[in-house]
Amino acid sequence: MADIFQRKRRQRPLHLIGGLFFALLSAVTVVDALRGEPLAYAEGWEAAAWRLGAAAFSAAMATYLIRSFLAARRDEADRLLR
Repeated sequence: MADIFQRKRRQRPLHLIGGLFFALLSAVTVVDALRGEPLAYAEGWEAAAWRLGAAAFSAAMATYLIRSFLAARRDEADRLLR
């Protein structure tokens, strides 16, 4: 019964914004790797490996942040249905 009268907490979209930022960063990194943009500290295959590693890390961060945002929304909706 106490759940009904609790003040509704507004969810901040920080995880969603961060996830979208990392997704954009990952896409830009892949495009730079495909274009063959030079890096100051690596050349050739090494530069491509650094870029693809950065893209994989950014994609993993984007997935984690967006999934945590969606899970929090789903948990809130499930709590209200109980």
